[in-house]
Amino acid sequence: METVKVTELGKGAKVVLRNGWVATLMDGYKKRPVRLAYVEGLFNETGSIYAKDIAFADIDGELYEVEIPEYMKLGL
Repeated sequence: METVKVTELGKGAKVVLRNGWVATLMDGYKKRPVRLAYVEGLFNETGSIYAKDIAFADIDGELYEVEIPEYMKLGL
């Protein structure tokens, strides 16, 4: 499976979180460990998610595994 860096995902990117829920990124802060997203789960809501919780990105209908930099894994 091909990979994409989390720092390449901008506003409007569709992602799959580690818990299986789907989210749409709503900010353009690519280098921050916390992102604003519209999450579709048990309830649909807008809120903050950790970048380290993003597992896959849906780009042009194909899923890409997301690479997380070490500083984002640590929550710095």
